Amino acid sequence: MRRPTKTSSKKIARDRPRRLSDDGDAISTKRNSSSDPEGYDEQYALTDECSVEESVGWLNCECVLSLLLIGVLVALPFNLHHTKVDLIQSRDNYIVKAVEMVKVGACDDAVMLYERALVVDDSAHIHNQMADALSQCGKTSEALAHYMFAIHLEETNKRKVPSLMAIGDLYLKNMNYPMASKSFESIVSILRDEPTTDLVEAYIKLAKVDVGRRSFSAAYSHYTAASDLIVGDTMQAEVHYRMGHCALVMGKLQLAIDNFKIACAKASPAQKSLFVHSLAYAYLEHGMIAKGNQELDQLFSTNSMYTEERYIRASFQDHHYSSGRAPAQYISQLFDLHAHRSDFPNNLDSFLQLHGILFVQSAPKAVSTALQEKIGVSEGDRWLDVIDLGCGSGSSMQYFRSLSNYVLGIDVSPISVENARRRLDMYDDLKIGDILDVGSTLPDSSCDLVLALNTLQYFGDLRQIFQLVQRLLRPGGTFAFNVDAFNEDANGHQFSLRFSGRWKHDIAYISELGSHFGFALIHSERIEDTQPFQQANGEPIRRVSDGKAFSDVYLFQKSEDNM
Repeated sequence: MRRPTKTSSKKIARDRPRRLSDDGDAISTKRNSSSDPEGYDEQYALTDECSVEESVGWLNCECVLSLLLIGVLVALPFNLHHTKVDLIQSRDNYIVKAVEMVKVGACDDAVMLYERALVVDDSAHIHNQMADALSQCGKTSEALAHYMFAIHLEETNKRKVPSLMAIGDLYLKNMNYPMASKSFESIVSILRDEPTTDLVEAYIKLAKVDVGRRSFSAAYSHYTAASDLIVGDTMQAEVHYRMGHCALVMGKLQLAIDNFKIACAKASPAQKSLFVHSLAYAYLEHGMIAKGNQELDQLFSTNSMYTEERYIRASFQDHHYSSGRAPAQYISQLFDLHAHRSDFPNNLDSFLQLHGILFVQSAPKAVSTALQEKIGVSEGDRWLDVIDLGCGSGSSMQYFRSLSNYVLGIDVSPISVENARRRLDMYDDLKIGDILDVGSTLPDSSCDLVLALNTLQYFGDLRQIFQLVQRLLRPGGTFAFNVDAFNEDANGHQFSLRFSGRWKHDIAYISELGSHFGFALIHSERIEDTQPFQQANGEPIRRVSDGKAFSDVYLFQKSEDNM
């Protein structure tokens, strides 16, 4: 084999470029004779070759990177466009999924998705949607915060209206009437010069705020402002019905009649029966008996979709109702109206008499006197634990508070319970709901006295009531109540529904129930009150000057052995 040719280091040295000194002369590369010239030359040659290769490599890298950079710059608009599309699609997907989560009640998941959407697009629209979801999930403060974000992001006042409306609704729902009013008033100030449906809605909601504040005169004014802008008959009918309601509460019967007449004239078929019902009762209260009966005939000639109106028809015509009791909604609406009208005493007597709300003071006074005589309790003793079924606005409790240690009131009317809360120191606790439903949640043997004053008149069959009371009373406890009495022969009826929407009960029926549930009758008496409105055998309502109504007062005692 041939040996590889040895490259001369001197040749490489000669071919290498020479460095110049500062003065331009060539710098000598001659080495010291003591060094190893061959070793040095080989090392240098290797280093030099590597330098060349590195230079070429760097050049190649620069070219590649340059080409890549040019490609990126050329494609940049296309890439940015697709990135934007992807982000929008991502945002929309988050929103769609969030809506689905809200529908199934997965609030936390929905909020997380909306937060992701906001990262992509921090817009007022998404803040509003997120606030809506938070509101539905009961997170009021967080919802309000996002509505406020939406307001700050909008550039014009008009675009802020939806957020302001939502904020007002949320405050109204939570009965924060001052803040709700500010929100709706802001909308009115923005839209006043350009009437829109939003302006109408703001006026109507301001009226609802006024009703919550019990400022019915202001509510009437706001409803009037709304009615001046409304075009459609159906909405006009609804607003005039509400105006009539405000006038009725204030005892302005003729004004109420005028508005109810407009409501009836413009009503849709679905609205008609409700408005005719209100007009009929306004006529009757105002002493216009013939017109009231005429409207009742019109009401009863059609099938109503409202349970309350079917109940009223039964009370006037059939004197029987299939469920054996008044619908809870009927009782709630009636006594909400009663609670509101109590603030306006003018024409209140006619309202009470027409609806049979009598014995308001005489029944509790009779029961209080009988209690002190029969069970030996005196004013100031304060040892009775009391449950007041159908407490209403709490006016009866003035006769029992000095006898009581603890008093729980239950009523289905929220406005009545609100009134009762205003009676300081009368109730230790108050609950809103149907007395049977709320009573079923109370512990056994939890009280000494159960009161049901002007309450059982809205029940025909009293077996469930007696069963509940028997469970709640401690041994030796007392059940005190009154019922409307037949002032004519009961004709074998244990109970009968009358035109007032209240049931009358036969004495024998009450006695039998008491015995069946282990009670001993310790007191009964009959009291009377004035009742000018009369009806007999399904005939029209008439008004008489010397009409009377009667109520039977009972005290039943639970046996000491009845556990």
